[in-house]
Amino acid sequence: AERALLRAVEVDPSFTAAREELAALYTTSKPLKALEQLEFLSALEPGRPERLVRVGLAQANLGRRDAAVLTLSRAAERHPDAGIVYEALGRVWLEIAESQGDRIALNKAIEALAPAATWPTATSSTLSLYGRALYLSGDPAAAERALRQATLQFPLDPSAFAYLADAAGQLGHTQVARDASARHAALVAD
Repeated sequence: AERALLRAVEVDPSFTAAREELAALYTTSKPLKALEQLEFLSALEPGRPERLVRVGLAQANLGRRDAAVLTLSRAAERHPDAGIVYEALGRVWLEIAESQGDRIALNKAIEALAPAATWPTATSSTLSLYGRALYLSGDPAAAERALRQATLQFPLDPSAFAYLADAAGQLGHTQVARDASARHAALVAD
């Protein structure tokens, strides 16, 4: 399959479907080659914010977090109304904050996620990340509000229930915490 796909992009370098297949094929086995394909796709279709998001997240997965932040920040400048860009940027900043105990990165995560969390198109994933960032910043009440919203959006991000259980538990909302834990367990089991 790889040989045929490589031949296809050799014949037609702008064959996006073949490049997408190559990126998917390489994601686990050859992540640098996957990144190359994603970068090429992004160059082919600069008007599609999801292309830049995939590049940024691939960079972050390779441990190139500075490059990921730069890519996603540029994407936010080019596509200021694309929630997926802010979610990805917030995700990368939050990963930096959690892995390094970096308070500045945590504030950057909140800064990236806050506007996207208020949009009517906010996803469960965006709201869950925002709630998690608020919780880590020491604001469990605001975290609980965001996480409750996250549990009402479809498709659901199951982690929203786990984080809601933590925030509600810290606030002494034991019934909410128990219900959220049970829902999380049920969703993860599925």
